[in-house]
Amino acid sequence: SSGINAEYGGAYLILVFLFCPLLLLGLSLLNRVLFIVFLSLLLLLFLSVVVLRVCQKLIANSLPVWLRSWDFLPEPLRSLEPYDRVVQGVLTKCRSCTTFCRRRPPTKADQTIAKYSNGGS
Repeated sequence: SSGINAEYGGAYLILVFLFCPLLLLGLSLLNRVLFIVFLSLLLLLFLSVVVLRVCQKLIANSLPVWLRSWDFLPEPLRSLEPYDRVVQGVLTKCRSCTTFCRRRPPTKADQTIAKYSNGGS
C-alpha cells in the first residue's frame, strides 16, 4: 500500500489532525476577518495548485520549463519528508515512546499491515 500516510505517517497525522484544526480554531476565535482572509487565501492557493496540475497534464509543453514540475518549490513546500524527519527525530528522542514501541508485541492489525505492505496477499 503506497500512499501519503504510509510514506510520511507521523508528519501527515500531526499536520492533518493536530496542527491544521488548532490553527483554524485559533484563527476563528481570534478574529473573524482574519479567519475569512486566511480561508480565502487557502482557497486561492488550492485553486492555483489545481490549475497548475491540470496545465502540467494537458499543456505541459506550453508552460515555461520551470513550471513543468514542482522542483521550483523548496522541499518543505512540495514534500512532507522534512516534516517527517522532524517528527521522527522527536519521537525517537522521546524515551517513553521508544520504550513503549519496543516492548509492545505486534497486534493483529500490525501483522495485517505488514503482510500487505510487503506485497503479500
